[in-house]
Amino acid sequence: MSRPQTPAYIARQSRTASNFQGSNRSSTPIAKQVVSLEEWERLAPLDDGQLQSINVVKEKYSEREYPENVSTLFLVVQEEERSS
Repeated sequence: MSRPQTPAYIARQSRTASNFQGSNRSSTPIAKQVVSLEEWERLAPLDDGQLQSINVVKEKYSEREYPENVSTLFLVVQEEERSS
C-alpha cells in the first residue's frame, strides 16, 4: 500500500567490483612524505601549556617503580655485566 505521492520502492543494487571498475582507490598510489623530528617541531610548535602538560606526565611516570620481576631481571643483567 503505497501513497500516490510516494515513489515506488526500488531495491538498491549491491556494490561489486564490476560496478566500480574506474574508481578503485587501492590502485591510486599514495606518496608517503617523511618529515624529520626537527621539521615536525618547526612546523607544529607546542605552546607553554602543552609543554607543561608533557613535563607533568614525564615526571609522574619517571617516578614509577619497576615491577618486582623486572627489577630482579635488571639486577641479574647488571651482575652478568660486572662478571664479564
